[in-house]
Amino acid sequence: MTTTRWLGYVQGTNRGKAFVRMKISNAALTGDFFFKDVIYGTAAAKIKGRLNDSQITANLFDFVFAKPLPLEPQTGQISMTIAEDNSEISGAWATDIGTHGQCHLFKINFFRVMPIFVPLLYRIFLLIKRGLIANLKYLYLVFSLLVMITSATSVLKEKIGLTETIILIIPLIFLFRNEIKNFFIITGLKKIGPVEFQEQSIVPLGINQETISRFVQEYAELFPLFVYLNQFFVPRTKALLRILATGPSITRETFDQYARMLGIEENNIQVTYDVLLNRCLQIDPNGLIGVTEIGRRFLEFESRFNQLFPLR
Repeated sequence: MTTTRWLGYVQGTNRGKAFVRMKISNAALTGDFFFKDVIYGTAAAKIKGRLNDSQITANLFDFVFAKPLPLEPQTGQISMTIAEDNSEISGAWATDIGTHGQCHLFKINFFRVMPIFVPLLYRIFLLIKRGLIANLKYLYLVFSLLVMITSATSVLKEKIGLTETIILIIPLIFLFRNEIKNFFIITGLKKIGPVEFQEQSIVPLGINQETISRFVQEYAELFPLFVYLNQFFVPRTKALLRILATGPSITRETFDQYARMLGIEENNIQVTYDVLLNRCLQIDPNGLIGVTEIGRRFLEFESRFNQLFPLR
């Protein structure tokens, strides 16, 4: 069995950094997929598939999220190609809720001392974030210090390099950010060597807080879903939904025509239909497509949201 690790980025309906650990035995492939979305945070999933020559085809399942989302995928697929020099892989990904895009990963070889460090770090961070183990961050601090001390005193056969040291230290900054902040406040320290810290002034947004409060209360339990959809839907998807809401129910053929008129690519029309059908569209007994009440309320929400929080 061969184990490889890959680091890179994901783009498409979601964007962020990705870390993949793959185990290959004959042509069978298993592993873990870790993803840090720029908006929705950290997610992880299991990988299972096949490797045929340089082509990887696999399924994603057992998704875990650092924070709950209004729409969470249950399954996904990846189709990727390994470069001839075995240094990078690239391809496409998609999930059962309609999210999709491209993925580009580069092979990494610096996990000599701790081959399971990144997955372990993710699980520890996830436990801390969920509050399952309140003092686990102190355990991680002790663990980090022990690893660095034993490496420095030649107890370990291999030294920890700069990359591994940075990986150990960065989580500590996030885990102890409140303690670090209080340290600077108490000591009044504003400069360490050439690095100078400057306090940021808070610029008032000029938004009526009472108006925002009424806005949130009006949509109540639907507010988290609408905020998610407002960020998830691309402008053309919103425009298509708004067109459908202004007229009578239509056939699927008419839906496709509207999508093409708005410039939605042919290979994305079905994805757009599936995404909207999940919450915002419904099919009546005659097979015609109409906008749901949630879809209409979302359009109203989207208009008011953009008025309250205009793009700067």
